[in-house]
Amino acid sequence: MYSRQMKHVLQELAAAAAWLLFGGYLAAIWRLSSGYLAAIWRLSGCYLAAIWRLSGCYLAAIWLLSGGYRAAIWRLSGCYLAAIWLLFGCYVAAVLLLIGYYLAAIWRLFGGCLAAVWLLFCCCLAAILLLFGCYLAAI
Repeated sequence: MYSRQMKHVLQELAAAAAWLLFGGYLAAIWRLSSGYLAAIWRLSGCYLAAIWRLSGCYLAAIWLLSGGYRAAIWRLSGCYLAAIWLLFGCYVAAVLLLIGYYLAAIWRLFGGCLAAVWLLFCCCLAAILLLFGCYLAAI
């Protein structure tokens, strides 16, 4: 059992050393902390994506790599749908959706469950219609 653990440690050190040879000092450190993907992204120059990857926000890191900075930030705040629409370039739809979520949450706190549900439905519908309008305009 001791030799198996030692072998694993040596493998980890060897992998870190290999990355260190390529000039990725920080990548080698992150590799040792089990952040394989973070280390790869660090080597490619995406510092923020690597940090978010280390904190467990895989989707935010992926979106950040694809250029969706605001989408990644909104993903971190829990607004998945707003982030998706933002990635498609529909900023107004994403903002409407965010406003709808926040207003619905406030109304829900005051006991207006049904009002909150209606607000979300109306806001989602408005955003969908806006998306549809954007696509038609593009065509």
